[in-house]
This record gives sequence, structure tokens and C-alpha cells, in this order.
Amino acid sequence: GKNRAVSDFSELSDVPADSRSAALRWEELAPQVASAQRSYHSGFNDITDEHYDRMIHEMRALEAAFPELAVPDSPTTAVGAVVTSGFAPVTHLERLFSLQDVFSFEELQNWYVGLATETHGALTCTAEAKIDGLALNIRYEAGKLTVAATRGDGVTGEDVTHNMRTVKNLPLRLRPLSDRPLPLRLEVRGEVMINRAVFERL
Repeated sequence: GKNRAVSDFSELSDVPADSRSAALRWEELAPQVASAQRSYHSGFNDITDEHYDRMIHEMRALEAAFPELAVPDSPTTAVGAVVTSGFAPVTHLERLFSLQDVFSFEELQNWYVGLATETHGALTCTAEAKIDGLALNIRYEAGKLTVAATRGDGVTGEDVTHNMRTVKNLPLRLRPLSDRPLPLRLEVRGEVMINRAVFERL
């Protein structure tokens, strides 16, 4: 199950003030995070989602405070799972990134203020429950669905176009608006999920 076992965060600490302590903490967290990522995508998750989120959050804080720790192969750069051999690989036109976690209202406020500053104005936001499904990238060309791919590692995903054609509320062809022609290329990103009632019937 996803929420088995560990839920004690006593080993998660604040960011150390000196680089040596930060490096030691990073080296302690990195193999745990990498192992959790491998376990999650193999279906044998042995820590809670919250515990994993807090570990990755701490690693990112360490890397922000001490940029030398942000090495290219850091577990913090990993998104999704590696591409398996059962599906053809698809290179995404633009990299798919993961969502940013926050654990307090203050962190959420800092995110909002930073984004408002970056975009030179106040923002209107909505909040909704997170649906944990399968991240998917759909590509339409001249209004026709041409490629459906999983997120994979964020750069390369798996071609699941044939499978996605069976999803009844995914249009295979887009209809143009009367005052706006279809774009030559359009990518739509979202989550594929199954309603609980449908799952129970299944």
C-alpha cells in the first residue's frame, strides 16, 4: 500500500548553518530518497507519501542553501519513473516537471508572493483536492490526437496512444471555435484517473 509503515519525522531536521553539516545531511537523505523513488515506481512503497515529501522537501532546502549540493543526478531532479521496455519511448516537446510541495500556510504565502512578483501583479487562485492518477501528456496536431505519452522521467515518456483512445471523455479530434482556428500543435497535460464507483464496479 502507499501509506504503509513509517510516519515518524523525528530524523528530519532544519537546514544546517555550515556546508559540511549540510553535505552530511544531504548524503544521508539522498540514498533514502532514491530508494523511495525506486520502491514507489515498482509498486512496493514502504514509507508514507508524507514522509517522502518531507525528505525531498528538506533535500531541496539544502540544495537551495548550498547550491554545490544540487548535482545533476540529485534525486530532487527525478520526475516520475524510468521508461519501461514495453512501450515505445516518446520525447516530450517540453519537459514535464512535478508539482511543488509546501507544508505550511507561510510556505504557500511565500510561493504566492513570489509568483505575483514574478508576473508583476496580483493573482487569482483556486484550490482543489489533488487527484493522484497517471500524469499524461496529450498532443494534438491540426486538431487530431497524434500522441499520448506518460510523464516518464520528465524528458522521455511512454507511448500509450492506443490505450488512451479507449478513454471515453478524451476527444480524438478537437472542434474549432467559430472565432478561433485550431492551433497547429497543442499539448494538454493532466491526470488519468478512475472514479471510485467505477473502480468498485470493475
